[in-house]
Amino acid sequence: MARALRRRLTADPALLGRGDCGLEWVLAENDEPERIRLRFRNSAPDGAVRSLMLPVPVDGRPPGEQAAAIASRLMVHDPVDGATTTWD
Repeated sequence: MARALRRRLTADPALLGRGDCGLEWVLAENDEPERIRLRFRNSAPDGAVRSLMLPVPVDGRPPGEQAAAIASRLMVHDPVDGATTTWD
């Protein structure tokens, strides 16, 4: 699922670019099969660049179908909403 979403986001950078964001990575962890995490960079209002993490729920649908659904959500919702600031 994480690979499918990463492919989708790299193929269409505008999905994250809408929130002035750039993808860093997509992570799936074995101990959290119900979610993946997106990490991306974005410019804060003061001009500083910050790293943000967005947890994304996943389900039993095929990875390509889930990646398309997540991409659709990112088209209408700013990815910064719901994300938390992370530190390198």
